[in-house]
Amino acid sequence: MAKLISSVKEDKAGIPMNPQERTLSRPVMAFIIQRHDLDGLQLAMKQALRKATCRVFALQVMHVVDFYLLVSFVLTFS
Repeated sequence: MAKLISSVKEDKAGIPMNPQERTLSRPVMAFIIQRHDLDGLQLAMKQALRKATCRVFALQVMHVVDFYLLVSFVLTFS
């Protein structure tokens, strides 16, 4: 069935695209040929990792403090 359907792809204006244009219009190829700021991406990833690490440690500390407060509250009224 797929072979019966025409493989001519058209751009937004309705003009048929040649094979090179079709290849470059694919999302993966479009991503590959774009110019990326790798240094900026690396910095952003490091900062995101630092933030996530701080949040994990903060939640662990909150858990310990909450447990300590709960135990001290229970021992106070028992």
